Parts: sequence; structure tokens; C-alpha cells
Amino acid sequence: MIRVLERAALVADSGNISVHIDADAEDYHILVNPMQHSSTAMRELLNFLGQIGYELIDEDEYEPEFDEDGNVRFYLAECDPKVAE
Repeated sequence: MIRVLERAALVADSGNISVHIDADAEDYHILVNPMQHSSTAMRELLNFLGQIGYELIDEDEYEPEFDEDGNVRFYLAECDPKVAE
């Protein structure tokens, strides 16, 4: 699979959702403010990430993590790009 996006930081929903992609460190995750984020913005972001080749890893595969600000960390995995919904 060809990777165009090697490193990126994306912010959505007025900063309540952020995406961190670092291919060199194999670190792909989303940070979500659990009290403030919009579920619509999250769905739109996940759809966009699917189009560029990233999807959420099933939460059953890891323990939830929180950063120092109380945001929940969700991990991403590379996948085949999906068609826009």
C-alpha cells in the first residue's frame, strides 16, 4: 500500500477531536474530549480517515487511555481506502 500521509496532525470540532499520524513511529491515534465532542463531527472524521486509509482499532483490543487533559485516546490502523459515504 502506498502511503502519502507520513505525518499529520488534524483538528476537528473546535479542537474537541484531534488526529495524530506519525508513520515513522507507527503512532496513529485520535484524541477525543469525551464531554464536549460532537458525535456528528466524529462520524464525519472517521469517514474521512477511512477514505485516506485509516480505521479505528476495535476497543476490545486495548485498554482505554486518557491523556493529561482527560481526553480519550482511540488507536487507528492502516486499511485499504474506502469509498466516501
